[in-house]
Amino acid sequence: YLLMFLHWLPLNLLILKSESFML
Repeated sequence: YLLMFLHWLPLNLLILKSESFML
């Protein structure tokens, strides 16, 4: 589970950044 979380965290941060840039 930890591995999936560590892999998902950067993706989530990237999505948040892209959303902020879009806004």
